Amino acid sequence: MMDPRRLSKAICQEFETATAKCAGFANKDIVLLIGCCGSGKTTVTSYALGTDFRYNRRTQKLEADNPMEGFVTSAQCAD
Repeated sequence: MMDPRRLSKAICQEFETATAKCAGFANKDIVLLIGCCGSGKTTVTSYALGTDFRYNRRTQKLEADNPMEGFVTSAQCAD
């Protein structure tokens, strides 16, 4: 278990890091996609960023023709 004094310092450092990273979002529009698993949030984001899709009749799913390099979804990270 972490010493409460160290925990407090760690939380403050994380807050400062997050605040610095968020500074780049100042005065910009942000779109937040909220939905259940499988509702299409990642598909919509990929499409908006230029991915082309085709419908696979055999699997009855959309497939990316040119998937974005380095774009990892939570489903790909799941164990």
